[in-house]
Amino acid sequence: MLLTTEIKTSGMIIKETKVGEGNKIFTILTADHGKIQASGAGVRSFKSKLGSGCSLFCYTDFVLKKGKSKDIYNIVSSERNTDFFNIRYDVEKLSLVNYICDLANFVSVQESDCSTVLRLLLNTIYYIDKNQLSSKIKPVFELRLMVECGYAPNVTICQKCGNDNMLHYFSPDDGAVECALCHKIANIHPDTLVAMNYICTADLKSIFSFEAEDFVLEQLKVFAEEYVLHQIGN
Repeated sequence: MLLTTEIKTSGMIIKETKVGEGNKIFTILTADHGKIQASGAGVRSFKSKLGSGCSLFCYTDFVLKKGKSKDIYNIVSSERNTDFFNIRYDVEKLSLVNYICDLANFVSVQESDCSTVLRLLLNTIYYIDKNQLSSKIKPVFELRLMVECGYAPNVTICQKCGNDNMLHYFSPDDGAVECALCHKIANIHPDTLVAMNYICTADLKSIFSFEAEDFVLEQLKVFAEEYVLHQIGN
């Protein structure tokens, strides 16, 4: 249950829904309070005192007060910290950011520690904003999100015999690898496993700091998506 007192927190607006003629309900991902639903009264009016801090993809400092609904806060004030407004002008970037925000929204809950998920989300959106689109962004976010949610795949030792050599099969269902002695069919290249291990273990600031061949990125795309779909069932 959310706290009943006024709180100060910072968070990323990952979803917004229009309500009535001038209001919006925002989904805000915070480090300390997890996912919060907050109402912005009159925020759609150009006279609104809440200002540009209440915009999609803004990282904002909020003062929130408990509303009539037990699950929704009212936004008392908002001060924009960081925004990624320019993403709105690139359809491909906008689509990707909407997707990763939806994933973050799906795995986050109220009153939980979402600090690493929030940090991952901010780092990823910052990378998208400052760089050209790359096919590695989506699988990197997906895999690391699963790690931060407690579903890190095993990509370093065979799940059957414990062998760390000749690993050549990855099961998205199990999130684990098998060696050539335990599984005759190969479906993943060793370089892809190296990339997956890097994504799962690197500092969040460095998760995009690797180079890979196109075929590795293609395998990452396929396996990361399948693994996420299996883990979250959506």
